[in-house]
Amino acid sequence: MMSSTEQDPFLQVQGDVQTLIAQTRQQFSSYLRIRSLQQPRNNGPTPELKSAKEELEATLQDLSTDLSDLHESVKAVELDPYAYGLDIEEVSRRRNFVREIEGEVEDMMEELKKEVERVKESAHHDPYGVDGDGYGDEEEGGYAAWEQERQVQIMREQDEVLEDVGRSINVLRQTAHAMGEELAEQGEILDRVDEDADRIDAKLKMGMQRMTNFLKKNEDTWSSCFIAVLIFVLILLLIFLLVL
Repeated sequence: MMSSTEQDPFLQVQGDVQTLIAQTRQQFSSYLRIRSLQQPRNNGPTPELKSAKEELEATLQDLSTDLSDLHESVKAVELDPYAYGLDIEEVSRRRNFVREIEGEVEDMMEELKKEVERVKESAHHDPYGVDGDGYGDEEEGGYAAWEQERQVQIMREQDEVLEDVGRSINVLRQTAHAMGEELAEQGEILDRVDEDADRIDAKLKMGMQRMTNFLKKNEDTWSSCFIAVLIFVLILLLIFLLVL
C-alpha cells in the first residue's frame, strides 16, 4: 500500500520545493555577504560575486518551475477539493504555502534586479571603463583590493586566536607555578613533621630507658630492705626465745 505522499503529487513536489528553498536561502545569504564585502567601483561585480549570482539565478529558475506546478495543482483542487480527498483547510494550507514561497522568490529576484540596475548605472557613468566583457580593467584591481582586505581580516582573526592561546598559556603557566609553590610548602611541612616525629620518638625511647633503670634500681633497694627487716625479726625472735 502506497503512502499518502506517494499518492499525492503535490506533496512530492512540495518536498522538492522545501529542499530548493532551503538551498536558495543559503545561496542568497552568501550572495548578499559577498556583495556587501565588494568595494564600490564602476566596473561591475567581482568574479566571486558573479558566480554566486549565477548559482542563485539557476536555483531560483528551478524553484520557479516547481512553484508553477504547485500553483496549477492548487488551482485544480480548489474547484472540487472533496473529489481529491481533501478538505478546505488542506487546500488553504497549500495555497498559503505556495504564496509564501512565491513571495520569497519574488523578493530575491527583485534584489538581483537591483544589482543589475546598479551595474548598468555604473557603466553609464563610466562608458570607457569597460572591456569587451562589460567590465573594465579596474575590476581586477578592485577584486585584488577586496581579496587583500579579506586576507587582512583573516590575519586579524588569526592574531586574535593566537592572543587567546597566549593568554591561556600564561594562565596555565601561572597556575602551574602556584601549584609548584604549594607543593614545595607542603613538602617543607612534611619534612618538619618527620623531624618532630623523630624527636618525639627519641624522647619516648629515652624516657622508657630511664623508667626501666629506675625500676631496676628500686627493685634492688626494696630487696635489701626486705632482707634487713627479716634479719631484724629473726633477732627479735631469738632474743625472745632466750629470755623465756
